[in-house]
Amino acid sequence: MVGKIRVNLRTARAHVQRKESFIGSHFYSDWINRGLYAVYSYSPHFPMYVWDRLAGWIRNTDKYSPSTSRHQIACHPGVTDMLEMNTGQMRDLIAAGSWAEYVARRMEKPAGWGEVCRA
Repeated sequence: MVGKIRVNLRTARAHVQRKESFIGSHFYSDWINRGLYAVYSYSPHFPMYVWDRLAGWIRNTDKYSPSTSRHQIACHPGVTDMLEMNTGQMRDLIAAGSWAEYVARRMEKPAGWGEVCRA
């Protein structure tokens, strides 16, 4: 992970608040595509927080392990008004690359939708 700031649990929150890419002991953050900033515990399988320019901060409501709980506390962005998602939803958001694309994908009509409505 070249070019990332090394941080510890005591200093992580300040780096999250500035949306800086960093690496800590079993937690890290990175920019995804052009406008999504994600903070992870251990690996991409557990995103803790995501920031999007339209949606703001989004927090993962799932619990994983005692060490991940410590990471969540240390990396909390310090805002009270956050959207909440579970791990699967956050992974889908990250895969979409932005809040707008995530919402657009969820609004798409399922296959066969027109046939069901005509019946």
